[in-house]
Amino acid sequence: MNLTTYADETATTRWEIASMTFVRGHTYTRDQIHDQLGGELVTYLPQKRGEIVCGCFTQDLGPLIPAEVLVGTGPEVQEKARLLRDQKGAIPIFCKLGAGEWEYLGLYRCCGYTEESLVLQDRASRSGRKNLKGVLWLERELVHSDDDDT
Repeated sequence: MNLTTYADETATTRWEIASMTFVRGHTYTRDQIHDQLGGELVTYLPQKRGEIVCGCFTQDLGPLIPAEVLVGTGPEVQEKARLLRDQKGAIPIFCKLGAGEWEYLGLYRCCGYTEESLVLQDRASRSGRKNLKGVLWLERELVHSDDDDT
């Protein structure tokens, strides 16, 4: 099967690529994800040409992944969170299970973001993480390929 890839920019939407390429509950390597979507190989929010192409989250990004993502320090980390906040549409989300294993969770869109200190203090206390700079909230987007297993 010859898949159209987002990296080649011949497909119209991210969800079309994700629904053709990735299966919820299956695992993929970062190289496989990159080959289909583009973006950087080592970051929690890979981007290409100013657009976040997917989310690749580890459990240390918060106990409520993927619904809530705790944003750490560093200008690039924070800028990527703000970029996703402002971006329209859903992106494919993956969660790391182990070395070289990233489970596809489905398509999610950002439904909120904050850098408010009271929220950050609360999340730091709950998670045990220090130096939080933001919190992203994501919600699952249902598409025809995902509807049958919700």
